Amino acid sequence: MGQQIAMTPGFMVMLPWVKLPAQVSIGAFRFVPVDVDGAADVFGPEAAPLAMKAMRTHVDQGGKPITSCTVVLRPRSPVAWDVGRDHVDAAMRAAEILALCCLSEQQYFEGFFAAHLNAAMFFAIGMPLRQSEDISLSYPRRGMSLRVGGRTFSNTIFQQPPQVEGTRCDEVNARLLRALAKAKASGNPIWASLEAALQFFLLANAESMELNAGNCLLLSGVAFERLLGPPPNALELATAFAARWTRFPGHTLDAAKRVKPDHKPEWIAEQLTWRVHRKWMKELYEQRSVTAHGKERDHLSSNWVVGQHMVIAAFVFPLLLKVMLSDAGLYELTDNEEVDCEVVDDLLDSDWGNPKTGRQPAWPTIVGEARGAHGLRRAVERAMSEAGRHPK
Repeated sequence: MGQQIAMTPGFMVMLPWVKLPAQVSIGAFRFVPVDVDGAADVFGPEAAPLAMKAMRTHVDQGGKPITSCTVVLRPRSPVAWDVGRDHVDAAMRAAEILALCCLSEQQYFEGFFAAHLNAAMFFAIGMPLRQSEDISLSYPRRGMSLRVGGRTFSNTIFQQPPQVEGTRCDEVNARLLRALAKAKASGNPIWASLEAALQFFLLANAESMELNAGNCLLLSGVAFERLLGPPPNALELATAFAARWTRFPGHTLDAAKRVKPDHKPEWIAEQLTWRVHRKWMKELYEQRSVTAHGKERDHLSSNWVVGQHMVIAAFVFPLLLKVMLSDAGLYELTDNEEVDCEVVDDLLDSDWGNPKTGRQPAWPTIVGEARGAHGLRRAVERAMSEAGRHPK
């Protein structure tokens, strides 16, 4: 038997693979970044020794115990760290919203030292803390579950998923969290659409070794169709997506450098009038259908490879959600988010670089220059406005 410890038993929930930059609240839960050595600040002096042992069962790829993580609290509980078994599922769903609001701030092709995120970082686990080091493990099975007893914290190890190596989270979009809370509280249909879409988006962006890129792309396509509303076909989904982007500038296929219409003569003239993002969404859904049904169609053009689709989908999905919330009066786009929406067509029609020759993607240059120009324009507008109010 494990060592007896004087404490009130409970059920802790944590995100072992990520330490948030600051604590955030989502519904009934608070996500608090914790250094393992400072666990007493969250768990109190009685529970901290056992909580530290529980945290240290999680090790990195080198086998070293984690030194920090994020702990989920339920402030309404008599003991905040005791989430309670009945609330674990709700805590897991809150962690999914947290993951979205962190992934929404991901920047791409920013270099080796830039923060990289994936959904696997935000996987939440629950562990009972009793009055000893003894633990029992429970694993879900189809139609049942598996329980493993006779284990202690000292002889149990959970290793970091390989795709979490080298990741970190520098920013949580708290404004998006608040907007989603308003959407949920008001019964706005955007919330129901996101609930239907979110797990598909997260699984597509978990960078799991068990899923190949084609299946991740399928999941991304499903996420978009759930968010926008199930369409009867690729054309309808592309039309629904384009309708959300009408207020942002862009360019059409006839002005595109690299994006071509489909090969059917009767479609070419019309598609040349489409904005580039509409063609991309049509192709994304068609790729989803190819993976699901296994039927290639020679008359359809393919302007992006699977890996490019994955980056674009990961970038655009949170933007689309923000635009939908903005249209509903629940969210105000920042200047950078406005620019990101404005350059989607440019990014889709850009040079993706060549790793063999060392040529870098044009993506960060396009985003950086557009944000710089936007910031300069806003500064000039503010200066002119102030001069108008305060004439010399």
